[in-house]
Amino acid sequence: MAFRDLYDTCFRDLPVVFISKEKVTEIKESVTVLDNIFSSSQYVVFFFGNGSRSIELGRTLDELVKKRNEPTNGKTKDSPARLRRFFGLKKKKSSRDRSSPDGNTVVSVVRVGGETEEEMIEGWFSLVPSDDARIRSRLLRSLSVETNPSIVVVESVSRGVITTDGRRLLAEDPKGNDFPWPTPDVSTVLNEEGLVRWEGDGVKKAGGERARVRALLFGAVWCPPCREWLKQLVPIYSSLRASSLSFEIIFCSSDRKEEAFNSFIAQMPWVSLPYDPSKTIALTRIFNVHGIPSLILLDESNQIISRHGRSVLLEDPKGSFFPWGGRPLQELNEHSVSRLREEPSLILFTEGSPDDVAFSLSILDEVGPSLHAERVERDERRRGRRESQQRRASADEKNSTDSSIDGSIPSYADPLQVFYTGEDPICDHILERILCMGEEELPMLVIVDAVSGVFAVCDEDDVSREVIESFVASYKSGKLKWRALPSSESTRTVGGIPTAVIREATRQSALIKMSPSQGSIGDENKELTA
Repeated sequence: MAFRDLYDTCFRDLPVVFISKEKVTEIKESVTVLDNIFSSSQYVVFFFGNGSRSIELGRTLDELVKKRNEPTNGKTKDSPARLRRFFGLKKKKSSRDRSSPDGNTVVSVVRVGGETEEEMIEGWFSLVPSDDARIRSRLLRSLSVETNPSIVVVESVSRGVITTDGRRLLAEDPKGNDFPWPTPDVSTVLNEEGLVRWEGDGVKKAGGERARVRALLFGAVWCPPCREWLKQLVPIYSSLRASSLSFEIIFCSSDRKEEAFNSFIAQMPWVSLPYDPSKTIALTRIFNVHGIPSLILLDESNQIISRHGRSVLLEDPKGSFFPWGGRPLQELNEHSVSRLREEPSLILFTEGSPDDVAFSLSILDEVGPSLHAERVERDERRRGRRESQQRRASADEKNSTDSSIDGSIPSYADPLQVFYTGEDPICDHILERILCMGEEELPMLVIVDAVSGVFAVCDEDDVSREVIESFVASYKSGKLKWRALPSSESTRTVGGIPTAVIREATRQSALIKMSPSQGSIGDENKELTA
């Protein structure tokens, strides 16, 4: 689901801490909730990342933010009035007036990840780490975070994501002249009427109706892997088209010259965008593409089906699973392994013999379809929300949400796709090299959240339908004990403050229990307004 779809139920009350170089004597005074940041800012920038690569990028972003928040009438950007607003101690501004006290736009940065003093930047906010891995997972997935580091810009009133490609855009526009870098509308870039194909001895207009599934192929003739992909995709494309499936590949060229583009599409049986580097760049921004070759599958509404289109097509060259959305059960193999990055995954590891596969299918036959139904519900709600927004006209209506009325976390907020293992060597590789559990007895039930870098293991000796249902229920209720993947590191401090101390302040602080949109601040915090 999109960030704004989960905002009220999942994100608004997330604790964040204000980063300051001053020693914090009262930790609870530095803790607030994410909704207070949104209430006090026109734009909220999420900065994801840790390590050396994020430090210089963070400094560049900080310069941009300081410039944007620069006062014009003598007030400093860290004035008491501004800080009171950040911590929810001033009347909430209307949705039409989210600006700083001196009339300038306010941009706030929320850092997710990073624990060293060098990574923490004064004046930013940092998300307080949680023992519940689902919180980080929801945030990463709803903001379409694909790389480390990443910068995502969100508009405060609508909670709509403006761009997920802030890292690249900041590099191109370090002074923020075009900030907040609005993403182009895909329908204006990807227009069927403007597509072309190679026919005979030249480029001809292709035309045609929009296919049910479209694959955007990003590549260039100068890239050897792109040429290898072409050899693999041509026979698959021909087979799928011969089966009368509503499917089309659209080539998006990164070639440096039009002559090179022409020589490449002459080898392609599918259509292409006309040679126009600006359109390819726009699409890479829209779909957060950071390298070639890349094949992204889209549905009729331009929503991503899979970022790993080549693996999907290689696994299913005859289109048996068309249109290639999520499935109730999937075998973990060299082609499907890429899907582990798309959603948290329940994996039943066995020795992989035919009898083991039959056993896996027999005990996963209920939980697989049940979890798949949640995914279908999520997709239907997403489509319904998008259609209703297109019918709305006023800004107030655009700001409304259709989240759960009772405020409970919707079931589709924490999806699970289900895998079983066969004889593919990739299964042993994941068990031994990724999870470092090659010596454990099988069968073994595991939930892996590759995006968040954690996994959980069922501690029951035997695996049955009942054990699987209990394990999934523990995941849904946030009771699992998570372990970091070997390549992941858990954040232990925020700006040098132990997270255990911040969590305790979070529990004690009425700021966390009562954000401005939920009610007034309790009496015990009145001293903060002085």
